[in-house]
Amino acid sequence: LFSAAQTLASKYRAKGDRLAIVTNGGGAGVMAADRAAELNIPLPEPDKATFDYLNQILPGHWSHHNPIDILGDATPERYRKAVAACLSDPHIDGVVTILVPVVMSQPDKVAEEVITASSKNDKPIIACWMGEHQVKSARKLFAKHQLPCFSTPESAIEAFSYLANYHINQQ
Repeated sequence: LFSAAQTLASKYRAKGDRLAIVTNGGGAGVMAADRAAELNIPLPEPDKATFDYLNQILPGHWSHHNPIDILGDATPERYRKAVAACLSDPHIDGVVTILVPVVMSQPDKVAEEVITASSKNDKPIIACWMGEHQVKSARKLFAKHQLPCFSTPESAIEAFSYLANYHINQQ
């Protein structure tokens, strides 16, 4: 109930149910994809233009499918570019972006880049910053910008499903 309230109180409204997952952790991406499948949330492949762009900006061994694993060494800039590309894709209605904190991750800077990408598009972005102490200030930053943030991939996917179902019910 709290997750639904937080999500529906955000500035976002979905215009469909097609979701992209952008993550720096393959396991977290699989957890999110599994929950999306349980909730019948489609995970479309990026269109050709988005796919070609991702091939240009990401290391050669990125996942090449949705969930989009931008790898554990992902920089804040890599997050921004990947999220922005997904938001621009006409076959994607929203993005869940997941940060699994590793030694080289910069949770606050990545959050700032995701917020920047979100300000240039009205498609919903839902964050999942896993962990506790290392991501606490990033979560506060998301809250300040009314961008929903969750601590598990499953809850982030459920939050998107609330937006998608709200849209479907309104139609």
